[in-house]
Amino acid sequence: MRGILIGLGVLLALTGCSGIQEDVRDGVQQGTVEGTLNVMGRIAVEEAAGVKLKDELDCVAKPLDGDAHQVECAGHTKDGRKASVKGSVTSVDAAKGIVRGKLALAFDGKDLGVKECVGVC
Repeated sequence: MRGILIGLGVLLALTGCSGIQEDVRDGVQQGTVEGTLNVMGRIAVEEAAGVKLKDELDCVAKPLDGDAHQVECAGHTKDGRKASVKGSVTSVDAAKGIVRGKLALAFDGKDLGVKECVGVC
């Protein structure tokens, strides 16, 4: 019985576990991009627009080539004015609060510029 279990373990390792591990890694990376940008993007918009948003941004990241992600974030003030961060993220250091890429900030229909880094840059 033990030999069968070892054989199944080796078979799974050779045929599919690496795919599952890649999917998990990609999911963790996507969540890290979204979660870090929820906070750091909010701070960047608040500083650039001189306003206070109601909550963190709601960000969605879609994987591109390599570790890059296409991102779209949305939020609003208590009085309903809209904020957004859109663009591409090339790297994230969640522990340091750094998001790098090309990110366009907007508030209340006005372009606030493009940042190559948001957070503790």
